[in-house]
This record gives sequence, C-alpha cells and structure tokens, in this order.
Amino acid sequence: MSAMVDKQQLCHHFSLHAHDYDLVTAVQAEMGDELLARVRRSADTARFRQILELGCGTGRLTAALRRDFPEAHLTAVDFSADMLALARQRLGHDSRVEWVHGDAESLALGAFPPPELVIANAMIQWLSDPPTALRHFAALAKANALFAFSGFAAGTFGELRDAFAQAESDLGREPVQRVMPMLAADEWLQLARQVWPRAELHVDPVVVCYPSLRDFVRTIKLTGASMAGRSPRSIIDRPLYQRLREIYDERHGDPATGAVRATWCRFHLLARNSA
Repeated sequence: MSAMVDKQQLCHHFSLHAHDYDLVTAVQAEMGDELLARVRRSADTARFRQILELGCGTGRLTAALRRDFPEAHLTAVDFSADMLALARQRLGHDSRVEWVHGDAESLALGAFPPPELVIANAMIQWLSDPPTALRHFAALAKANALFAFSGFAAGTFGELRDAFAQAESDLGREPVQRVMPMLAADEWLQLARQVWPRAELHVDPVVVCYPSLRDFVRTIKLTGASMAGRSPRSIIDRPLYQRLREIYDERHGDPATGAVRATWCRFHLLARNSA
C-alpha cells in the first residue's frame, strides 16, 4: 500500500476539494461519532488532559472532542492548510486548541506535551508507511495512553472494482488501478498488535445507496479514494464509463429509481500504550 500513497498529491486533492468534503462524507461523520462513543466506553475519560487528533480535516471530530472534553488541551493536526483553515473557522478562537499544519507521520517527538488520547477518524488508510507510523504514534504518547483510530479496509468499493475489471475486459483493455488500494482488516490488526499487543479491531461494513453511479463516483473523487486522473491510463473515457455504468446498474442498481449500492468496509481500532 505504501507505494500507492502519494502524500503530496493526496494533500493537493484534499485542499482542492476542502469546501466540498463535508457534503459527501456522511459515512466518515458516522464513523467519527462511533469512534468517540467507543472512546467514552473504553476509558476513564476524566484523565484526558492532552489529546492529539491526527488528520483533523474540517474539524467535525475536533468540535466533538472539545464538547466532550472541555478541560483537555487539544492538538489538531492536518497536512492540508485548506482543511485546517476550515477547522479553525468551525471552532472559532479557542485557547485550548493548538492547530498544527503538518504530516502526522513526521510529527517531531517532544513538539507538544505527550497525550493521553491519540485519535484519528478515517485517516490511517492514507498512511504511506503504516508499520513505521503506528510505532511513531506510540512514541508520541504517554504510557497507558489510549489510541482510537477508524479507517477503511479492503472490500471498500468492491462492487466498483469488480465492475471496472469486467468493463475493461469487455473492451479488451489492460486493467488499471482506479481506486486506492487498501489493507485488509486483519492486516491492520496484525500491524497494530506489533505495537500494542492487546489492540482490538472492530469491522463495521455499511452499504450506502447513491442516486446514480455518477453521484457515487463523484463521492469517491471528493473523498480522495479515486486514482482517476493520476496517470493518463487512469482516465475514464466515454466508452469505458458507458460499459461500467451498464455493468454496475445491472449488478448493483435499482431499475426503478436508477440508484446504486456501494460498500464501505469501515473499521475501528483501539489500543493502549504499555504502562
């Protein structure tokens, strides 16, 4: 997976579509709510005095963290300056929030007080080097700190991947990677347990309906998971799109409404640093 994540290109993409992000990320918003609920159920939240949020995006989860932990100091990090600006606007001036523009994978040790909670919603699937990044996150935090991550695993958009493969085969074309590859859920758990032996992972797939295939593809593009346009071979031309739509509508569509179904394979990962 690491070879497929171009951080510079991904950051540019998120910055370009920052103002549209909240409009197409209902799945991610639900994941954030569930992640926070799991934190509250699994920890003595009163002890949280320092919280580190990785990949804060437009600040939806940041605002919820400020609401639920009003006495804690929160450090919110994102590599997109445009996303970070929207998060600042959402929360307004708050002396208990420190905004950091930077890559979570390269945060300097000691740059801020070690947190008791490290949290990231719908972010870790974009790590360029997951094994190294998880170890780095562990080093940033206090002993017995809680780590709460959510993300997407292999199986996400499986319908679309299969439909692309069939469409390309029907047109006599070589297959092209058009959706970002993702690690399987059990791979994430194995990686996490190399750092936190008692890490727990909960898989939570959800099937979402979209008004049309075009709406679904637009959602993927705006959320960063599309590789279309990242190379000349990944561009979706008219013949390919027409065949793709025929296949997708037949396999995963509603003939009466034109709506289509798509699977998001979500997961939540919780772990603790060794005391």
